[in-house]
Formats: sequence, C-alpha cells, structure tokens
Amino acid sequence: GCPSSLRCGLVGMEALANRLETLQAQVEELSHKLTSELAQVKAGVTDIKDGLSAPGPARVEWRIENVSYLMKEQSMWSPFFDASGLTDLQLEFNPTGGNMEGYCSLYFWCTPGSTVRYHLFVGDHHRPVETDEFVNPVGQGHCNFCSLEAEHDRSTDSITVGVVIEEVISRPKRGDGITVTPLSVDSVVARSLEVQQNMSVTRVEWRIKNMAERISRTKHGCSLYSPPFTAGGVKDLCLEFYPNGSASTKKDGHCALYMRAPKGAHLNITIYVGTCKKGPVDAYFEDNAKGLPDFCLLQDQIEDDSVTVALELEVPTRSERSVLHLTTG
Repeated sequence: GCPSSLRCGLVGMEALANRLETLQAQVEELSHKLTSELAQVKAGVTDIKDGLSAPGPARVEWRIENVSYLMKEQSMWSPFFDASGLTDLQLEFNPTGGNMEGYCSLYFWCTPGSTVRYHLFVGDHHRPVETDEFVNPVGQGHCNFCSLEAEHDRSTDSITVGVVIEEVISRPKRGDGITVTPLSVDSVVARSLEVQQNMSVTRVEWRIKNMAERISRTKHGCSLYSPPFTAGGVKDLCLEFYPNGSASTKKDGHCALYMRAPKGAHLNITIYVGTCKKGPVDAYFEDNAKGLPDFCLLQDQIEDDSVTVALELEVPTRSERSVLHLTTG
C-alpha cells in the first residue's frame, strides 16, 4: 500500500506543480500587459506644456451661479474648451429642458468629424457612458436630463454640470466657471485593472436610498442610472431604473428596469427589483437597453425607504463568483 500511496502523492505534487507553473505564466503575461499599458499612460500624461495636460481622461466641470435667476426656456453656453486634440468644445445647458416640467437639459458640442466616448452629468446625476459620432455641428445630449431642483445647490444658488471624456488632450482656454481636471495615472491604471479585478463578479447589487423623495421627484418616464461598472469581463455596464415607470409602462404603480451594455455584447442576464426576478434571458445589445417596462409594483419591494436593484450574469467559464455592491444615497 505504501508504494502506491507514494506514487499517488508524487502524481498529485506533479499536477500541482504544473498548475502553479501555468498560473505563474498567466500572472507574468498580465503583469507584462499592465506594465506596457502603464508605460503608455505615463508617456501620455508626462508631456506637460504651458500647464496644459497631454492625452488622458478628463473631467470637465462648469459651475453655473445664480440659478434662481436664470432665464427660462433659454440655453446657456459654457466657455469654449479644448480636449483630446479637438478645439472649441462647449456645453449647452437649459434650465427648463424639454417637455417635462422641472427638468433641465444638457448637451455636449464637439468638433464635427470626431467620435467621442463620454458621459454627461448634472450635479450628482450621471448618465451612462455613450459613444457618439459628431458628423455635423449639433450637440449630443438629453432634453429631459434630470430634475433641476434635485441637483440645485440652494446654499450657493449654483449647479455644476459637465462631461467626462475618455483619452483627452486637455487644453483649456481659460474661461469663467470652466475647470478641466486631467485624471491621475493611478485612476487610469485602476480603470484598466477593473476589468481583470471584476472578472469574477457575476452579481451586482445597486441599493437606492431615500426612495420616498426619489419617487416624488422623478416623473413618469424619467430614470435613475447606476454608476457605470464592470462585471464578468465586460466594462461600461449600467442599470437604468424608472421608479414611476418608463414611457412604455402601462400598469399603475409599476416600475421599469433596463440594462445597458456596449454595442455587440451578448450576455445571459437576470434582473431584480427587490425580491422580484425576471430572467434569465439571452440579451444581444445593439443601440438599445434591455429590460421590462412593467417590472413590478415598486411599493412591494421598498424596505426602510430603500430598494435594491440587481443584475446577475451567467458566465459558464467562471468558477469563482463574487458580488459588486453599488449605492446611491
């Protein structure tokens, strides 16, 4: 019995050694890749001339003061700014928005002929990442962006709107109210690492607090967006939640829930509002979100003035499974 046991032990040790060798090779390959990416990022952000940044992601903020005295139904234009080698970029803000009372609008005007990956924000309300081709001199954005009152800082009578642009050359022309902040090397590397770090994430839970206030302020047909996230090796995912139903919702008191993913993504998804579950279903993402307009009665799923919206991904090649937690206060 002893020689047989010894042989089994040696075989097991040899298999373990082979496995460790394979894992080490994978780690070295990933390390080499990330080192190369870091070198490229550093090369892009260390060329500083006249206090302006070289290519790299940037967050552009436009602080608008005296909001209470803004002219209604009239657009305001930010000072011009340059980014990503593109000149004369602008933000267009209208305090009264489109056809929904109390909602503001925000548009991003970019150099014609360019394609930009970005997302817009008003206060703490962020839209999901979008990719737009700017063929003509026309702004891209949303006429019913969000509730102006919800994002209005009454203590200073101001509001901050802006755009986050990927891979920019930040060359601002100094103008009142505009601040262009290059993202740090660490943040760029963290975004690259996020895909690897969240490979094992197969469930995302988004907790939305202060639901009573959100329901009263969010009109029918208007949504809340989760922070962008990465899961199962797919980046730029987002959950789109309509507390009072979307434009297609027919049932009273029902909420709507959709998921957004990059164009061309094919995912097996299950979505939740509280304990109410829909799926799994194979979803092919083109230019539209996937979800349901009459998801469930929202009041049945609210607990302690909060609701948890969740997504599960079926990733057959992943044995490890973890949960990513997001919160909107």
